[in-house]
Amino acid sequence: MVANVFFVIIPAQKELVKALLEERIPDPKYGKSGLLRSRHNNYLTLPVLFIMISNHFPSTYGNKYSWLVLIAVSAVGILARHYFNIRHISKALWMLPTALFGFVLIVYATMPAKQEALTADSRINTAQIMPIIEKRCISCHSTHPTQAGFSAPPAGLAYDKEGVLENNADKVNTQVMQKIMPLGNLTQMTQEERDQVNRWYRSLGK
Repeated sequence: MVANVFFVIIPAQKELVKALLEERIPDPKYGKSGLLRSRHNNYLTLPVLFIMISNHFPSTYGNKYSWLVLIAVSAVGILARHYFNIRHISKALWMLPTALFGFVLIVYATMPAKQEALTADSRINTAQIMPIIEKRCISCHSTHPTQAGFSAPPAGLAYDKEGVLENNADKVNTQVMQKIMPLGNLTQMTQEERDQVNRWYRSLGK
């Protein structure tokens, strides 16, 4: 989209303005090329908006098939945008229900898998999970962070206190299982450790 604007749309606009200032007939090719690239950008608006807000939907970018999710969401967005582009010249009403159905399928496909209930022997308590938290999370989420760039724990959450950790178990589990945290996985949390965090969360009965 940026390339379309920078290399085609803006130069075309400048050429048309220049032609008017010189009192000559503009070359129509510039208007046509600018219109074509603007139309291309128009179709990309909804996918780009989704990318901008996707940090609120970790089930999409945290999915192991995140690239496919992005393609599917983009296709749905483009279809919806196409309907609004042609609705004055063609009554293709099937496009909106199709786009909505496709979106529902994406939501269903990215839902977390249902997990089996834990047995008494498989439950783990907060004390047992603390070594992982201390190793992977405390450098940022502590009363006195040691990670460069942090003078206070993010969002005020200091997980070196077991009470704070348990009170925010839902948030911790979501952030860890969707691989949002540790940020950029700076502390190299393994999948086995993430699964342990999830087992602890379910052991709490949240």
